[in-house]
Amino acid sequence: MSLTNFSLKNPYTVTALVLGNEFIIHRFSTNETVKVSLKPGVFPPEVLALERKIRAGKFTLDEMRRCQQAEWDYARRFLNTPPEKCFVITKLKGFRWTPDSYEHRGKRGDIVNKDCLRTRRSGSGAKVSEVNQ
Repeated sequence: MSLTNFSLKNPYTVTALVLGNEFIIHRFSTNETVKVSLKPGVFPPEVLALERKIRAGKFTLDEMRRCQQAEWDYARRFLNTPPEKCFVITKLKGFRWTPDSYEHRGKRGDIVNKDCLRTRRSGSGAKVSEVNQ
């Protein structure tokens, strides 16, 4: 199964669970589920080591600059590499998606204002823009 084909068939009915360098992608319309794993050796060890130092708060400004440059270099290489060279895709049989039960979950920032502007038709048939309160 191709990662590209899986994600492009119907991108609006797919969810992804992030597990470090792995993702579980589930398409609700077909109940098809795959695990997408980053292949060993794809993520640069130098970036990993520098990121760990930065997260621990024990880094120099030179290490921060090296880390940022190494991350940009990795991103450019990664985006120009065919997905099959970066990922292992495994079909998951019997996967059951359940919503996150975390009680303090807030509103999703990416959709909180999705309906603040919308177009509707007035009684005359003309399009009218309205702001939702």
